[in-house]
Amino acid sequence: MKNLKQRLMQISEELRQLAEGIEVTAEPAQQEPVPEITLEEVRGVLADISRAGFTADVKKLIVKYGAERLSDVDPNNYSALLNDAKELMNA
Repeated sequence: MKNLKQRLMQISEELRQLAEGIEVTAEPAQQEPVPEITLEEVRGVLADISRAGFTADVKKLIVKYGAERLSDVDPNNYSALLNDAKELMNA
């Protein structure tokens, strides 16, 4: 029984050392940078959609994202706003 306990302790220590080695040598996964969407890009797309006769719909989208004016929309919402705007054109 004493040998079994010593062997289990030894195996436990070896596994701990192995795990530490894996953590140290593992390279962090690289994520591709997400291109940042600018206010000017969003404004250009929405202006084109508005000129195509969807002015009221563009206004509704801006309100949907919690703003009265496009410049008040949170930049974190630009991507979703553009996706919704493009759906207008495909509807």
